Amino acid sequence: MSTIITYKPNEHLTHVRELRQQVAANPFFFIYEGEITHTIMLAARKIVESYLKQKEEKILYRKRCVHLIVECVQNTIKHSNHIPTPENLDRKHLPLIMFGQEDDQYTIVSGNLIKADNVALLANYLDYLNGLSEERLMMYYRRAIKSVMDWGRKGKMGFIEMVLKSGNTIQYDFAPVGEDLAYFTYMLTINRHLLLEGNDDENADTDETPSPEIDV
Repeated sequence: MSTIITYKPNEHLTHVRELRQQVAANPFFFIYEGEITHTIMLAARKIVESYLKQKEEKILYRKRCVHLIVECVQNTIKHSNHIPTPENLDRKHLPLIMFGQEDDQYTIVSGNLIKADNVALLANYLDYLNGLSEERLMMYYRRAIKSVMDWGRKGKMGFIEMVLKSGNTIQYDFAPVGEDLAYFTYMLTINRHLLLEGNDDENADTDETPSPEIDV
């Protein structure tokens, strides 16, 4: 059964592993667990946008927060649609999306089942993104955009934009679910500054370690 809960910071957080425990004390005003659809994405967007307007956040920051919550929901929809729902699924393994405030910044936590075979590949890819300098990340982002334009592949864009638009690395965790599945949880903290805003240095060094090949 799906549930939307607002302004209840700690409810339903106890079953999330170490990553969620780190943020359990923070005031999450949007928490959703259950099947995630396009309708849920629109509802999440509306709730987050309305809340940020009430908080009188600057428009650019609001837009980035809303963009990232939509990106996270779309990512969850993409992965969840490819995973058959196991019988007697424990509630702690339902798709999850949370949005809340930590100090003067906002945090998104998302979770969903993935195939266990994809854990190592996904972890490698996230570690690669997290390890890039700001300049390298921008270069990689431009290459990914060109790849989308040339080949129509959007697979890499989601997590790249999460790092780029949040200004932070992606904290993540995998919990085994039986032999074939794992529960993937990740957290974004959204900085108030734009990462390398306006930096279009085309003369930057392009010699870098090849990125992992992954369609995420």
